[in-house]
Amino acid sequence: MREIRFAKAAVVVVVALAQFGCGKGNDGDQYIGKWARVSGQDYKDIVISRNGSGNDFYVSHREDQYNDDGNKVGTVMRQQPATIVDGKMIVSSSIQYAMTIDKSNGHLVTPGSEFEREK
Repeated sequence: MREIRFAKAAVVVVVALAQFGCGKGNDGDQYIGKWARVSGQDYKDIVISRNGSGNDFYVSHREDQYNDDGNKVGTVMRQQPATIVDGKMIVSSSIQYAMTIDKSNGHLVTPGSEFEREK
């Protein structure tokens, strides 16, 4: 009788841990996609993609390149690594910053800018 209770308890723990682990992998799915700026001074658009199958992401954006005279000579694509911490996307750049999704309108909010998902 004691062994049966122990086995039931072990099964409950294993199932609970499995469910917890499965939910964790999808935390960042809401961020993935192409986003266009609707307000602020940030990049015109950004693309967020998953880096592998874990909690690693890339935040990509285009930066204009200028020569010494201040003339635009082209653009370059930059990628910054990011992870999800407590539901927020933490982007590692020269200064680490957080991005969140505004639940009222679905917009991606960064310090100083707001983006909407491109369709």
